[in-house]
Amino acid sequence: MRSIAFFGLLCIGMAVTQGGHTTPITADDLKTPMTTSPVIVAYFSPTPLDLQCDCGLPFSESYYSLTPIKGGSYRVLLGRNAEGLFLIQNYYQDNKQAQSSPLWVKDPVNIFLADADAVIGSGTLYYPDGKVFEKFNKKDLDTREGEIFYRSGERAVTYKKIKWKQSHYEYWYKSGKRAVKYSLSTASNTPSLIHLEGWDENGNAVHDAQLGAILNRFNDELKPKAAH
Repeated sequence: MRSIAFFGLLCIGMAVTQGGHTTPITADDLKTPMTTSPVIVAYFSPTPLDLQCDCGLPFSESYYSLTPIKGGSYRVLLGRNAEGLFLIQNYYQDNKQAQSSPLWVKDPVNIFLADADAVIGSGTLYYPDGKVFEKFNKKDLDTREGEIFYRSGERAVTYKKIKWKQSHYEYWYKSGKRAVKYSLSTASNTPSLIHLEGWDENGNAVHDAQLGAILNRFNDELKPKAAH
């Protein structure tokens, strides 16, 4: 699954949306656990694929793959709960380490889609070496909040997304000083920038090319890399 799209920065992750369930759900709520080993139900590519199928699913330009892909991930189905929600979990293809904690989705189609807004409730994402990459929570039907962390554990990004309204993002240096702050209007299918400011590590305001360099630095630092 794909997570939040930063301005100039794309991070892998999982978030939450469309179930309308406001009470936290845990893996202990299982109604129908798998009676055998968890079943692999989908493979995902690390980059979009131009895949067409006759199954009625929106796979064109998606991350879904029919077969395992090096550097990608796969998903297992763990079971269902009393409300009919499906419990899934993602793993890195190369080292078989967990990419996510167990996560809930409502619609069967979302078992097979890398949809950033398909998960219900809270969850955790991991780097390939098992360190925490992101923690997120769905506070209500349209609002999701989360944090992304450096491998060393410091806060790197905080965000709040309000569906069809605005999204707010803040980036942080490892020192704890703010690096970039911006907001996007998400009232249409094409987000537009409504506020952007940034600072160097000494707290001095930066602009244009310097801002781009800072965002590229975050991109390199936070991009999950294969564990060896």
